[in-house]
Amino acid sequence: MRIIIIALIFFSFYSCISAQKESVINEKQFKKDIQKCIEIKVNNIPDTYFDLFDVYSMIEKTFIEEELLTDMSKDSYKNLFIEFESNKENKDYRKKYNKIYNILQSKNDNISWLESPSLFAAPVNCNLHIMNKYKLKDNDYYSKYYSLLNQFAEEGTINNWILNNKFLMATPEKEFSNIIFRAPIISMLFGHIAFNKK
Repeated sequence: MRIIIIALIFFSFYSCISAQKESVINEKQFKKDIQKCIEIKVNNIPDTYFDLFDVYSMIEKTFIEEELLTDMSKDSYKNLFIEFESNKENKDYRKKYNKIYNILQSKNDNISWLESPSLFAAPVNCNLHIMNKYKLKDNDYYSKYYSLLNQFAEEGTINNWILNNKFLMATPEKEFSNIIFRAPIISMLFGHIAFNKK
């Protein structure tokens, strides 16, 4: 009897370890699938190819250089949201948007492609598509993010700062260090600058 109990304990422990490993493997694949989805969106543009994540990184670094962001943290992005929202009626602030846009354009000729609807929405659509594929709607860790991502896709605009902020805060803290999860926010901020620069 004692041997059976020990065997059951060992089996339960091994099953838990295996499940944890499987979860890590799925998580890695999940993020790779999002990245692949976005790469496909770029490849669908005729006669051009560029790494969209390199462009997002360049945008983010430029925001830091131009002191729109202090770093890549969620708090820094939240402060930028507040700054953009508080200056939405400030016509002189458009000069700043125009300056930032020109800097981005000088660094990468492909920057204007991000204004196309398919690429502008690619990070949101791909995150949502792959989350549906992995059935993460009711996942304890991702459910709030999924819900706000879905709302962001349906209702979000480049000037809807209440929803944008909710979406930002719903992004899991641990994942925010990964540009895959910052990409929808970077794309939205770029869209805001591109639309309001004139």
